[in-house]
Order: sequence, then C-alpha cells, then structure tokens
Amino acid sequence: MTTLFKYTLSMVALCGALASCSDETTSGGNANNNDGKELIALSGNDNGVTRAALTRGGFSAATTVEMRIKAEDISGIVTTDRYAKATATASATTGNDLSSLTYAGGMARYWDDAFGRNSQLTIYAFAIPGKTDATLLPTWSSDGWTAVDASTNPNWYIGTEYTTVTWGVETVQTAATMLEDDLTYSNNISANGKGGRYYYTYNTSNSTWTENKFGDGPLTWTAKAKGETTGKFDKGHLVFKHALAKIEINLKESNGYDTSSAGDFQWTNTATGQNITLTGFNTSGTFDVSDGSWDGLSSSKITQMDEETGTPAAQTTRQLYAYVLPGTNLYNTTTNVVEFEIDNSKYYVTGTQIANAIRKYYENATDATAAYKTFTTIESGKHYVINLSVAKKSIERITAAIVDWETVNSDDADAQNTYAKFTLDDRGSKLTDVSDLKFNLYRAAKDAGDYITANTEANYDWKSGYSTTAATKLYDTNNSLWTTNWYYDNNQTYYHFRAVGDNDGANVGINTDANNGDYFSIGSGSAYKDYIWGAPFNKNTGNTFTYSTTYGFDGASTTTHQLAQAISSTGSQINMLLFHVTSHITVNIKTTTGDNKVTLDGTNTKVEILKFLPDGKVLMGNGLVSASGTRTTKAMNLDAYTVENGTTPAQVTFSYGVVPQSLSDGTTDGTIGLRITTPDGNQYVVSDLSKCTATAITNDNLTNPYTEKDDKGNYKITSWFPGYKYTYNITIKKTGIERITAAVVGWETVTGKDIEIDLEN
Repeated sequence: MTTLFKYTLSMVALCGALASCSDETTSGGNANNNDGKELIALSGNDNGVTRAALTRGGFSAATTVEMRIKAEDISGIVTTDRYAKATATASATTGNDLSSLTYAGGMARYWDDAFGRNSQLTIYAFAIPGKTDATLLPTWSSDGWTAVDASTNPNWYIGTEYTTVTWGVETVQTAATMLEDDLTYSNNISANGKGGRYYYTYNTSNSTWTENKFGDGPLTWTAKAKGETTGKFDKGHLVFKHALAKIEINLKESNGYDTSSAGDFQWTNTATGQNITLTGFNTSGTFDVSDGSWDGLSSSKITQMDEETGTPAAQTTRQLYAYVLPGTNLYNTTTNVVEFEIDNSKYYVTGTQIANAIRKYYENATDATAAYKTFTTIESGKHYVINLSVAKKSIERITAAIVDWETVNSDDADAQNTYAKFTLDDRGSKLTDVSDLKFNLYRAAKDAGDYITANTEANYDWKSGYSTTAATKLYDTNNSLWTTNWYYDNNQTYYHFRAVGDNDGANVGINTDANNGDYFSIGSGSAYKDYIWGAPFNKNTGNTFTYSTTYGFDGASTTTHQLAQAISSTGSQINMLLFHVTSHITVNIKTTTGDNKVTLDGTNTKVEILKFLPDGKVLMGNGLVSASGTRTTKAMNLDAYTVENGTTPAQVTFSYGVVPQSLSDGTTDGTIGLRITTPDGNQYVVSDLSKCTATAITNDNLTNPYTEKDDKGNYKITSWFPGYKYTYNITIKKTGIERITAAVVGWETVTGKDIEIDLEN
C-alpha cells in the first residue's frame, strides 16, 4: 500500500468584539447612563485586521458565547477579586468582518460594579460556532460564590476563580456531533493575552483621542493625563481558538483496484456504512481556558468518522473527519492508530508513520512551519490531513538463489495491510536476473472466515488449487530483487506460495489433481534437468530439514510442520527455500597402470543404469517425489576421458539425472544396477546398487535419510533421495571390479565403503 501524508497548519480564529461605550467618562457622571452605571458594552468592529499571523473573522452563524469576567482593583484598596458571569450572542458575519456581541437579557455587566476606573478586567469565554443552545457549552463551576451585595451588586461575586471545564468528543462521530463538539475558547483578554485591547491615547494638541487596535493584556481605564479624572475605558476584542484538533483522512483507491469503475473500493461487512477506527487519540479531558492547556486526558477508540465520499473519474475517494483532543505523541506511537477495512482487506497506519510523514513533508520548510521538521505531538487548533493512496499489497521484492546442491532461497519484503506475523527460515544466497528462467512462482488461494493472523488461521491445506499460470516476474537490478504482477487481494484470502523450475532454462507445467494433489512432472535423462521445488519454511530450531518418503519436505510428522502455513498479506519477510528434487548420479571408471589394466577410451567405453523408473512427479504442496513408468535401462552421458599419465591410470566419467527412488523392491527385476562395457567388449556389472554402503554422510541442510546399517555400522545406500549427488568411483581390471566407493557430493556428501566385485558377477 502506497501512502502520502499532508499536514496543514490552517488556524480558524473565531472572533468577537468586547468594548466599553465609547464616550469619555468624568468624575461627575457617565454617558449611556443606566441607573448611573457605566455599561461594559459589547460592540463589533467593521473591518477584519490581520496581526501576528492570526487571521481574524467573525462567526459564520449566530453563536452563544459564555463568558467569565474577572475584575481586579489595581489601586490595591480592595484585595479581593470579583467575578461575573455573562452570556452573549455573537452575530453572523461574512469574510473578515467581526461579529458583534449582544448581552442576553439580564446579563448586562458594568464597570461600576467591578471597581470603576480602578478595574482591570480579564475575560475568558467559550463558544461552539453556529450553536445558540447554551446547554451544549461545558459546565462552568461557580461553587461557593457569594454576591458582593445581594441588594446593590448581585451580579458580581467573590469566591474561587474557576478556569477549568471537562470536555470530550464522541466515539461515534457524524456531521451533527462534530458541530456540537467543536469547542472554542478565548483567553486573549488577560495578563498574557495578545491582541485583545482597543486602548486610547489622548492628543493634547488637538484634544482628540486616538484608538490603538489589538493591544495586549487586560482591559483598563486610561486618563487623559496623569492625575486627570477624565478618560476612556478600553474596548475588548475576543479571539476564539479551537480547543480540539481536527483529523481528516482521505482514502483514494490505487493499484490493485479497478480505478475505471466506482463499483469496488467498498467498506467491508458493515451495517453502519464504514469501519474505520482511530485508536490512541485522546477523547476526553479537563481544559484550562486560562492557558489553553489540557489535563487528565484519556483515550477511547473512535469507531466512526464523519464521511463525505465522491467518485471523481470513477476513482472513489473517501473523505473522513473527526475531532480529537490534543496531547497524543504520534512519534512515539509505534502501534496502529488508524485502521480500516476495504474490500475484505484490512489496512493500518501507525502513529510513527504519520509523524515521520509530517516531518518529511516539512523537511525543506524555512518559514514558521519549519518547527514541524521535529513534529511529535497532536496540538489544539491544528488540522491534520492524512492522504492515503490505498493499494492492494503487491507481491514483489522477490529474490532467489541457488546454493550448490543445497538450497535455493527466495524472500519477499514487507506488506502493509495486515497483522499476520510469520517467522520463516532463511538461508542461501540470491539468484539474479541471469536466473530468470531457472524458476517460476505459483500460488494456491484459500479462503478464511475472518481476518487472518498467524495464530488464528493456521492452514496446511496445500494439496491443490495452484494456478497453472506462473506469476510475471521482473528483476529490479537497482534493488537486487524480483517483482511480480501479484497482489494480496484481501485479508480473508491467504496463499501457499511455491517456486518450481528446472534450473536450466525450460519451464515446467503445473498439473491439477484435486484428489491426489497438484503436481509437476519430472524425468530422468542423460541431458540432465535439475528440477527444483521450493516453499516458505517455518524457522527451524536446528540446522537441517527432514525429507520423508511419506510427507516430503514437510518432515516425518503430521503434527509438527516444517512447511509454513498459508500466508496472508503480511508485514513479515517471506523467505522461500528451494530444494533440488532430483538425484544426480556420477560414475567414475578407472583402471590400473599394471599388467591387469583394462583398455579405456572416450569413445567406446559405456556405462548403463539398469532397471530404473524413468519418470516421476513432484507434489506442489509438500514437494514429495514419486517415481513411475516402465523400468528401463539407459546409457549414462560421457562427460570426460583422461588418458593414462605415468602412474595415473586412465579414467572415464559419466553422469545421469534420475528421479529419486528406491534402489531395490526386493525382486530381481526391481533392483537397480550398473553395467560397464569396455572397448574390448567385456562387460562389468554391479547388479545391486542397494548393497553399497557409506562410512559418512553430510547433513548441511537435510537430515541424513538413511537409517539401515550393515554389521560394521555403515549406512546402506538403499535409495536415491532428492537433493543428493551420488558419486560411484569404480576401479576395473582384468580380474574384475574392485574398490567401489559411493559418495553424495555438492548438496550432501556420502563416503562409500570399498567393495570388490569380480568379472563373473
């Protein structure tokens, strides 16, 4: 699955304007008199102003604003602060115009009830954009508050300053719930606040006041000059910020899906219309409006996002949204935070992947966004856009190798849409592009009832179902690997992968047999074909594998498997071990240099293998080899002739590739032997090769298959097994054949015990 992540830093600042009445005040009276008090009036501003990179604009729909006003006496005469609640409605605006705020009935608040001209006002506020239902706002405590004076000043209180509220988001999110969860707050009219004051300076030369916009700090009263009792109160400007973070996920169908049709790329098995989940994101906590911080955060899985889906150019794009609380450290979250299921495939993204993608996106940034080169944690007021190009996992990055008559290795790199983990054996060196025709890849598909993991869906039904068409593979020279045209279709289909070939350039054909098992045919011949078969193997605790004449390369047991179970789209590396499934026979014929030497040459010397089965088949599932056909006698291929040189006698070397088989079935007609014909017309016969014994057998990759021994403790070579080279060294002289040794070389080695056979035998 190919993925692309984009992180946007757009901040939506929702603004209101809080102001005093604009008239001057004197010690003798108040303009806009309301029972002799100076109203803390709320008014709008006609132009949007951009400052400190904060874009200010009003609410797009009428919105209820819940405020807390804190009054401090800057003269120091009164040391106890006062608090007032206030509810207002922000008007709907467009563009950069600011919303005007109008007090709700009975909620008007006055400077006089605070500390008059000695007042310093801090204002905190909450709002949910577009919502006028005050019950949707967080519960803001006023426990223990008492009125300054129940008769003359009932709207201002003395008590504890409460700046925290509890808030959370839904775990099933829709467009409606998101509108109600979108908590915004304002704290810019405060000691550390920015841009919340419209303050005034008096110009004595022309007796006018100058308005200064977007000053910092709390609201106060300004005198015309020091010692004057005439002056102006500040106006206020509330800037609202989002308390939450917004997650946007865009899923776009890619490789492996039919991008010419809108019929695929559907959610899997869901009655709710989707199955995407967000895990590890904070969903509830305690928010402090004074500094915009969160505490006591907790997380619940979000099981539904708000979805808007379209099909431009028949390529489905699923666009999903959700709110989360900030504070999740994605960079340190190596577990899955986004999971979804499309067309029976389960995909996932880890927190670390998202964090690294954000860092990558901003790696060349030189402006303020350069800070996100080291991004770690979700923040309030940020909109995170995650674009996922969703592809079926291609089966690619295949490498293969032949180890000299031991094993052939193939491995596959990570898949991206699964939870299955496999531990598979790996050994050998890799084949490259020059080995393109040495092997082909096949697979058998199996269906599961649910999503597959390595522990819950073990499947060893590998007998049949293999495709008769091999995968198209291409060698990537830049990365030293093979790619194929295969995809993991989904997470409810899994596969037995097999590799077969003849190692010499000709392809083999797959035959289907649902009853006995799919197979490919092999044959014996002097034009030797080195047939190979391979599969993924479980990680072996020892150094060798067991080949049995009952279960093939799966070992000698039906309960302990050497072969790996079926594999679904996996994040594990898939290693395929390939074994030679024929036996290679070499016969070295030599004589002496004395009077009893036999004349040998490279033309008329002949060696034949007697009464062997020439044909066979290899089961695709477990690599079991069985011999068949009518017993026959065939001449071996003459490889080399070495003339006599001093004390070194003449020697002729022959070879032949055979189907692995037993050397004797207990009958004369079913016993395999050798017949040597020399240029003088004499014939020397080894009538029963099963009588040859070995003093040593190597086991580099395969466990010694021989168990029967003679009375001297030497193994009897009673069968030819796949993966072994057998070398028979035979010395002939006029009195007969002697000094026969047998050895398996290259793959595994057998050193044979010397025997003597006379000419009559």
